[in-house]
Amino acid sequence: MARTLNLFRTKRLRISLALFSVFGATAGTNVQSETKPPAYHGILESWEVDLETRSIFYNRVEAPVLKPQPKLQQAPVEAASEPTAEELAWIKEWESKRNVFMFLSCTVYDREVTNVSWWHEGGEYVLWSSIDFNYLRGLFDFETPESRYSVFMGIGDETRQQIRERNDSVENDPEMKAYSRKEGIDLSRPLPPRQIPGATPAHSTYQFVSLPKTGVDPEITRARAELHRYFEANREQLVHDFQTSEAARIAHEQWMKENPPVPQDTTISFFPIKSLQTSKAKSVRKP
Repeated sequence: MARTLNLFRTKRLRISLALFSVFGATAGTNVQSETKPPAYHGILESWEVDLETRSIFYNRVEAPVLKPQPKLQQAPVEAASEPTAEELAWIKEWESKRNVFMFLSCTVYDREVTNVSWWHEGGEYVLWSSIDFNYLRGLFDFETPESRYSVFMGIGDETRQQIRERNDSVENDPEMKAYSRKEGIDLSRPLPPRQIPGATPAHSTYQFVSLPKTGVDPEITRARAELHRYFEANREQLVHDFQTSEAARIAHEQWMKENPPVPQDTTISFFPIKSLQTSKAKSVRKP
């Protein structure tokens, strides 16, 4: 129970920190951040590196004199507190469900179908899904009455035309063709399917194409089905959120093109540090 209680309190702390980072301090509080440069005693040497659009200035300075720091006191160890009623309820609810972790690697083709690889207990499951997994970019976890799923997902986009161009380059490269014949392997990549059997605009589905030698774990089948059901139940909101995010990203990229950052000069101040061993070492005359 102690481990689960710590998990609950850590999760609640992360939520509080996230809210603070988004909304800032409470009303009426003026939060300022000020970084003071170290107090150097003087510049011994200086030079400039011209990078055409900006310069880097190097200053060799005298080492600052550091004040002795007080000895750190060990913080007292707090006694373990009893869980509150809220924490007990959360623990009971947490332990009542299966906790499943989904580690996914996804490639979306032409925003139509997605190739999904899922690693589970040392085995890799590969399937095609009719969902454009770009719509799931903001998904980190979801729940069903029986299970709690945590999603760790990487997503990339590719087109069929890119695959065709890569296959053509392999076909027209004598060295690659010779290597393919020698090793007896096909370096070309098959084109992804246009549609997954059983999929319709209003209904998503998936199809396994590669399984580990141990076969299909029932947990995998259940999780895949639940993920697709979650998408169907929240399709409208997921699509809206992705489109809103994409519009903001495109607008920011356009703004950056129209307002490129102005190169700024950089000043780097440094000083050498001599170790006690070096300062105490005696010079040795070479024969």
